[in-house]
Amino acid sequence: MVISVNLFIKLMNNTKAKAKANTKDLMDKAYKAGLNVYQMRNMFQKEMLYELPDYVMDMVCEEYLKRKPKIRNPWAYMAKVLQLKRDEAYVSLQKEREKANDYVNKGLLKNLFGGVNG
Repeated sequence: MVISVNLFIKLMNNTKAKAKANTKDLMDKAYKAGLNVYQMRNMFQKEMLYELPDYVMDMVCEEYLKRKPKIRNPWAYMAKVLQLKRDEAYVSLQKEREKANDYVNKGLLKNLFGGVNG
């Protein structure tokens, strides 16, 4: 199936808008349940100097709503989850960099020594 570039862009924008609306709904539900996600998100953005991605906020809100009866301190919970997500993202980024470096190094070695043996 072939689609035009304009149609593809329209579909992507529509998907992003739906995801944004879903994030907003989840944040509103978590806020009404007792977790001030808006204040936490703003504080995180000030301290870390970047905005949390929507998928992270979705995950935090979903987990909070699912585990609310077991959570005694919502702020500590959210801070811990954000810290774990940050660490997880860092490890993932490091693995991607190592993979890219290995690929580049293997390519360079093949180019350097490929002509000698073959």
